[in-house]
Amino acid sequence: MSALTVEPVPGRGQGQDWDDIVRIWEETDAPEGCKVEIIEEIVTVSPPPSKDHNTTAELLQRRLYTVIPEDWGIYQTLGLSLPGRGGIYIPDLVVVPRAVASGPGTTVPAEEALLVVEITSRS
Repeated sequence: MSALTVEPVPGRGQGQDWDDIVRIWEETDAPEGCKVEIIEEIVTVSPPPSKDHNTTAELLQRRLYTVIPEDWGIYQTLGLSLPGRGGIYIPDLVVVPRAVASGPGTTVPAEEALLVVEITSRS
C-alpha cells in the first residue's frame, strides 16, 4: 500500500501558511474510504485499508471497550492535529473523552488523545 501526495499550491513552497495547508486538506476530493492526512506539511492520500487491517482494528476496539470508562470513545476516523509538527493525522484508532470528540470540526488537538493506535503491515 502506498500513499499519494497532493500537489502544493502553485507558487507556494515549503513554509506555506498552516491555514492554507489545512484548506487544501479540507478541499481534497479523495475516493471514498481513502485517508487524507497532512504529514510534514504535505497533504497525503492513502488507499483504504485491507480486510486484515480492519479485522485487527475491530478486535482491538472490542477489547478496549471492556476497559475504558463510559464517557470515553474509540474513534476510527478522527483527525489529530499537530500544527507545530506540520500534521493532521488520522490514526487507526484514537481514544479520547467523548466530550473532546463532540462538537464541530473533524480534528482534535493531539494532546487530548489518551491512546493513539496505528496498525502496521509487514509491507
